[in-house]
Parts: sequence; C-alpha cells; structure tokens
Amino acid sequence: MSNILKNTVNHMVQGHFLEISGKELAKARISLPSITEQKNISKVLFKLDTIITLQKQEIDNLKKLKQFLLQNMFI
Repeated sequence: MSNILKNTVNHMVQGHFLEISGKELAKARISLPSITEQKNISKVLFKLDTIITLQKQEIDNLKKLKQFLLQNMFI
C-alpha cells in the first residue's frame, strides 16, 4: 500500500518542495477493506494484544521468581 501511496503522492507534488494541496489530497483514492473485514482484523489484533499482555505478565513473574531463587540459593 505504501508504494501505491508514494506513487500517488509523487504525481501530486508541486514545485521543488514535497507538498500536496488540500484539493489534490481530496482527489486521492485510498482502498480500505470492507467493514466486516475491518472488524475481523480488529478482533485478531485485539486477541494478539491480549496474548502480548499475558506474555509480558508471565515474563515479569518469571523474572521475580528468578530473583527470588537467586537470592535464596546461597542461604
């Protein structure tokens, strides 16, 4: 998608500066997935965020356990 947008922007720029007028930007067409597909993508991303959060919590718990075990190893 970024290559398409880059090519579109390159055709819209004016002069030596990379700037796009509001009028030109309003003409740009950007493809979006259907609402159903957007909702499905959102569900997947939410599940991934949940998994990442749980994994971070597990890592924190394991670090605490490691710290505890190291402190008590030589007592």
